[in-house]
Amino acid sequence: MQDAAFTSIQSAVYARLYTTIYKFIFDRYRPYQTNPDTRNTHLVFKPFSGKSSFPSGHATIAFALVTPWFFYYPHWSTALLFLVSIGTCIARLGLDKHWTTDVMAGAAIGFFTGYYLAKMHQKQFQSVWMTPLIDDNNTGLNITFYF
Repeated sequence: MQDAAFTSIQSAVYARLYTTIYKFIFDRYRPYQTNPDTRNTHLVFKPFSGKSSFPSGHATIAFALVTPWFFYYPHWSTALLFLVSIGTCIARLGLDKHWTTDVMAGAAIGFFTGYYLAKMHQKQFQSVWMTPLIDDNNTGLNITFYF
């Protein structure tokens, strides 16, 4: 249980670091900062503009804290912990703080960080690489697992 708790905290710290970097690079206005008549502006990313909607830090932390517990103790009861994370995402959307893609990206970052660290601590795979992909037309994240 001690290792699961440590992994959960470590996951939250690492995931928050990743999210902070991504927020700095992939800047986007929050929904409440846009004109309701032109809500399609959320599709436009303005790198290094100082806006911080993408990805959601709350969703990242929520999933990063819960995910290791599920992989240390795989059971339906620990899977229910994800309801707290999902509730956090829904709250961020309901409060008009994030776009759907913001919380989806944050949830993915938190989940994969927690998954990787839990599996690494349990020595179930050897390595994973996360590489940002940025070019003129596309932006993404390449995740490669080595077993």
